[in-house]
Amino acid sequence: MEWIDDPRFAFPFLLRKGGYGYVASLLVLLHEGGGSETQFAGVAERIAEGVAVVMPRACVPLRRGAFAWDLAALDAGEQAMSPAFRSSLEGMLGFVGMLQAWLGVDASRTAVAGFGQGGLLAASMALDASRPAHGLGLLGGRLPAPGELLAMGAGQGHLHAFVGHGVLDEQMPLEHAEHTVVQLGRHGAGCRQRRYLAKHELTPQMRNDFAAWFNESWLDRTVLASPLKGDTRFFG
Repeated sequence: MEWIDDPRFAFPFLLRKGGYGYVASLLVLLHEGGGSETQFAGVAERIAEGVAVVMPRACVPLRRGAFAWDLAALDAGEQAMSPAFRSSLEGMLGFVGMLQAWLGVDASRTAVAGFGQGGLLAASMALDASRPAHGLGLLGGRLPAPGELLAMGAGQGHLHAFVGHGVLDEQMPLEHAEHTVVQLGRHGAGCRQRRYLAKHELTPQMRNDFAAWFNESWLDRTVLASPLKGDTRFFG
């Protein structure tokens, strides 16, 4: 993996290169508030070759090795979206746009995923009217309320999502995951849900299930829509 801190990008990030000299898809993984970009390193290792995996570091330093997307939301149990979070969202939308231009990947071949506060940020991006990504992984997180979005699109039929949640999650109750599945389905999005006997934690099984969903379900659609026209030799 390569650490990139380039002033052209709004956030420094870890990059797992796609390999093969061609990027079939882009996956952006957003860590929880109080974590760091390395939280998803185990997921990145399981993602298929040909995918550029980007793990940005949040902009609010908490302590050595810990960062947050929004300190106010962290203190409030991630139940509110503050101006700082909106700033992170605006920055992340621009960041993903820069990545897409840099890697030559469009929104139809882009997925965003996150855990906890990072999940809220990923969902806020995926539901944005600009439709910067067509894949969403919401792990131990929640959907934003309509008033929290910068601008919400009319329908979400383009979106395919994986929703993973611990049934004992004390910070983000399971009801958030149930609400997510209902709301996404109501707006035409495809959705796969998994529950785990866990608290608010990114468990090994949750990591594995998300990576399997991405590789076996979402990525298949992406490859078919790409210039490769279904040629999977680039993925070994």
